[in-house]
Amino acid sequence: MSEKTKPKRKCFRKMRRAAALVAVLPLLPACDSPVKTEEPLTRGQAAAILREIVHLTAWVEEGVNMIRCSLGGGARIIVTEKVQESGDTVTSFTRWIIEPDRCELRSFGDTLVLTGDPSVVFESEFWYRGFLEEGEVDMEAAGSLTWRKNDGSSGTCEVDLAVEDAPVDTRDTGEIDGALEGRLCGFDVAIHFSEF
Repeated sequence: MSEKTKPKRKCFRKMRRAAALVAVLPLLPACDSPVKTEEPLTRGQAAAILREIVHLTAWVEEGVNMIRCSLGGGARIIVTEKVQESGDTVTSFTRWIIEPDRCELRSFGDTLVLTGDPSVVFESEFWYRGFLEEGEVDMEAAGSLTWRKNDGSSGTCEVDLAVEDAPVDTRDTGEIDGALEGRLCGFDVAIHFSEF
């Protein structure tokens, strides 16, 4: 073998190693740009957020209330109420301003942390006739809050819900026979009060 042949083989081996390296490089993980998978909010988790908010209002009084959430954190809830009487009909107007502050709840295996953005506002008009003979309620809920899951994903939940002329069991349980309908965290929903 002549001396002139050797450099060509060296050059060929170098080219072959370079080609192999180019083929392998796309298969190697990019260390400086890790892939992070984040799950969006599900419909069930959106409903869980609404249930938590409604539960927070269960035992509040008129004025400013500081309420603890299921797993930690809490919410400031400002309640105003006005009552009007006309003949044998009594109408109660109530407004709840709900401001979650790192309010934690558990839903479908995830921990959700809620913060007001700035708040969710419920407004209701409840009337009854006679000595609690019959009653109906109109209610609206509007506002927004931010959510964060334990996988690091986060987002904003817009609330725009309403119910009209829903019968109320004024004699016994006080339950509302109606559903809050509208948009919740990007979903079209109709959630009956019995689900709360």
